[in-house]
Amino acid sequence: MTQIFKDGISYGVTPVLVTGNFDLAGIESGTLAVVVGASKGHGFAGVVKRHGFHGGPASHGQKDKHRSPGSIGSTAPQRVLKGRRMAGRMGMDRITTKNVPIVEVDFENKMILLNGAVPGTIGRRVELVLPVELMEVEVVEQTQREEKSESVDSGSKAGMTEGEVKESVDSGSKAGMTEENKSE
Repeated sequence: MTQIFKDGISYGVTPVLVTGNFDLAGIESGTLAVVVGASKGHGFAGVVKRHGFHGGPASHGQKDKHRSPGSIGSTAPQRVLKGRRMAGRMGMDRITTKNVPIVEVDFENKMILLNGAVPGTIGRRVELVLPVELMEVEVVEQTQREEKSESVDSGSKAGMTEGEVKESVDSGSKAGMTEENKSE
């Protein structure tokens, strides 16, 4: 995260590089966006790091129990109940950050500067969801394309003719069998 000064105010911004053929013309500064990404991975973590357990005392007869979870339940059910907080893999969860303001848009470098933190490590891909008002033109064009493709491909399967579909189904239906077994 870096800082920029705009209108006498310091903003902590995260630069997001836009890849692909996305047009940045409709995006303005001040627009609120939703950022979705994977959080930082921490590997296999203990209960102190993963769940914030306090651990055991350092004295009063304790040895090697400073960061242990303690009891994991009563003996009556004779099993560990679901939902018990234990050590395990931490991080790499799908995180959604809502209402992140766009501070600035750099059209030359195809970069968007977001105010605040973005989930994940530096260089990891994130999804940037913009308001519907900015995306209406693209949605309308997409539905028109779908209507055209349906009228062209009506009755066929993924642009294939009936003969090609039948051949692909026949050749793949009994995979791994010899020609003698296929005739039976």
